Formats: sequence, structure tokens, C-alpha cells
Amino acid sequence: METPDPYTAVVRMSAPIPYLLTVLCGFESPIVPAHVYGSAAIPAHPNNNNPVGCGPFRLKEWKVGSHIVLGAFPDYWDKGKPYLETIVYKIIADSAGVAVALETGEADLMPSGGIPQRDTDRLLKLPHLAKDEIGIVGITAGVIRIEFNLENRYFRELKVRQAV
Repeated sequence: METPDPYTAVVRMSAPIPYLLTVLCGFESPIVPAHVYGSAAIPAHPNNNNPVGCGPFRLKEWKVGSHIVLGAFPDYWDKGKPYLETIVYKIIADSAGVAVALETGEADLMPSGGIPQRDTDRLLKLPHLAKDEIGIVGITAGVIRIEFNLENRYFRELKVRQAV
């Protein structure tokens, strides 16, 4: 890896790696600020529990196994946003507890698959709940594609690539 200037990183690989961009944008390879991490080992760094980001919210509180509280970032680049002052993520270990939290209004939102299927019809009859059909595919930023190594004699053939 080379960094010819403060805004450029050049990565040279010993062989083609078509999935490199996917790896670099994944949760397992975040970009971390040098002024926060220094030269310490990242896997055990204490700031791993105090994340730094560029989004509209900042971590206010994290009680492991209980909840995470995010507060609006007043210097967010998109003025007027976020629209919410606080977001609270409650950690609910079992699906029955998630269903109860939704039913009672203690929770407003849950990810796909968070409640037992047998509770879905009952919960959807409640006036304060709705089902979103977008699902996780609609909110991910990933790009999925197939790239062919044209050095491989088989993939040089257009018909082979079209068949794949």
C-alpha cells in the first residue's frame, strides 16, 4: 500500500481480487482515524466500544446487553438533519420479548425476522404497527457482481461468460 498524498491510497495486489471493493466496504474492514487509534493494536483497542463515524448521530451511551443511545450530531453536514434528537436501540434477547415490546409500544421498529412467524398476523392487526415490504435488500448499500478473469482461457470466450 502506498499513500502518495494525504487523500490518496494506492493498493497493489499480487493477483486480481475482484471482491476487493466489497471487502473494503464491509464491517470487517472499517477505516479508522489515526488520531483516535494511533499505532495501537486495533482488535483490542478500547475505542472499539466508542465508535467514530461520519453520520447524523453520535454514540451517547452503550450499556452492553441492555441498550445503545444515539444523539443527533449538531455539526452534521446535511443541515436540518437528522430529524430525530435521539435513537435508542434496545437489546432484547428473545423473540417473544421483541413481540411484547412491539405490542405494548415499548419498541417502534424491529429488523426482519425479529419475532416468531406465529405472532406476525396478531401484531399486524394492531393499529400502531405496520409491515414494511422493502426488507433488508432495500436498505443495504452493497454492490454484488461477477467479474471474470480474462486471463483464464475459458472466460475469454463471450459465450462462456454469457452462460455463467
